[in-house]
Amino acid sequence: MNKLGITLLAGTLGICLMPVIATKANDFTFVKVAQPPVKEEPTKEVVPVEYLMTQALDLHLTQSRIPQLKKALKDQQERLAELQTAQKKFEAMTDCNIKRLQEQFKNPEEVWNKMTAVYDQREKDLAIYINSSEVPSPESLEKKTDINNYSDREISEMLLHWSLGNEILTDVYANQDKWGTRKAPKSPSFPLWEDQKFLYDQKYNDKYTKLNAYFGVPPQMRPVITDEVKYDYNRADEMVAAHNAYLAKLTASDPKRALTIQAELKKSPEVAPRPLPPVEESVLYIGDVEKSHQIFPAWPEPWQKQIENNFANYNTKGELAKDFRPRSFKVKDEVLARDPSEQNNRLNVYQQQKKGVNAAQKMLEVSTLEVSEFANVLQEGLNRGGIPASVGTLNLKDEKSFENLQNRLKAEKLALIDKIQQNIKGHPREYSIQTTINALKKDANGKTYITPINAANVDQLLLEAAASDALIKEQEKFAAEEKKKQDKRIDKKCLNGGV
Repeated sequence: MNKLGITLLAGTLGICLMPVIATKANDFTFVKVAQPPVKEEPTKEVVPVEYLMTQALDLHLTQSRIPQLKKALKDQQERLAELQTAQKKFEAMTDCNIKRLQEQFKNPEEVWNKMTAVYDQREKDLAIYINSSEVPSPESLEKKTDINNYSDREISEMLLHWSLGNEILTDVYANQDKWGTRKAPKSPSFPLWEDQKFLYDQKYNDKYTKLNAYFGVPPQMRPVITDEVKYDYNRADEMVAAHNAYLAKLTASDPKRALTIQAELKKSPEVAPRPLPPVEESVLYIGDVEKSHQIFPAWPEPWQKQIENNFANYNTKGELAKDFRPRSFKVKDEVLARDPSEQNNRLNVYQQQKKGVNAAQKMLEVSTLEVSEFANVLQEGLNRGGIPASVGTLNLKDEKSFENLQNRLKAEKLALIDKIQQNIKGHPREYSIQTTINALKKDANGKTYITPINAANVDQLLLEAAASDALIKEQEKFAAEEKKKQDKRIDKKCLNGGV
């Protein structure tokens, strides 16, 4: 190889060789010559601004989930309290009614359970009847005849349930022995109304006024009998015995006249009327009532008789006179001023309380589901952001648990924002990105939902969020005040929905 060939080969190999020493012809020794170092420019890190922006917005969204979960937990807590209150009211109402029935029955709990079971069945039958196009059976219709007659099937739900309860309660008072066992065979029946006593006394006194006149004795004379016996249909045998003793005395005083006495005069007086439930459970005060009024057939019999007689026999101390203007069915203004929802009977209240428990249970189930959904969404957001935290550690009793997580997300978000700002100079979407960054900083605590589209309106969004928070606080305040009103002691009539 000649000198030129060696030089070309060296160039091809990319090294620089220079002849240094020649010992003999065509014999060369080569050495490597060092080149000066090349100064390299540092490579600039390419930061994916859009990706970081997406992360920051996602962290902000996760931030906003924290107060949502907190509110859901509060709602769940309130729903649980409402359920517990509803259950307490139902239990208080049940205990109250059992105690009330103790005055008349040896087995008051059995009587109350029987009353509510009949109510539930009639309510179920009526619901089937109303929602069905089928022709009801005679047995099914029999239970609803009274309701349909005086309502023309246009009554409200309140009146419907009240009517069902009124029918059962009226039967319990009128047929006590059908529903339970008296404390003793001759224990007093339910008491009569004053208006019932008043009308019965008129018949009773008329009977003995005629009998006394026949025998020519003073008109005021009467059999020896107590009012307790006189006004109790269950002690009719004692009344008959007292009448027979009185008649025997009259017969002995004038045997000759006794031989021609009319059979009607010899008969004992009519048995006392069957008791009615208390007035507050037996009457709906809906305004003036005339005989033609559709609700008239449902009104108490003694009141019907008074209106039929044009108030010729009027008891100024009776129940009618207490709530109505003198000798009329014009309800007093103070009676009409009562809340219609307070017009209840025991079984109507039972239905309301049972419905309240069921509704509260469903509300709690919905609230629990919402908590689960919000918790899952928040946990997913934490996982996406690489935040090693669990929503299971959040506790309403520990306010700091929410604050700490909020501050942690806030710090992570602001760190991302700083990194973005260092790299957006000259970016094609620099203005839009900066606007979004400004919005995220302004809403540092995640009060509202921010996107690149609405970021320019962050001030308005924050005002709306503040207004929403204020409204929620007002609602919570109102709910607390209403709860205080509801947390009342149950009255002795078992009708006010107390605990």
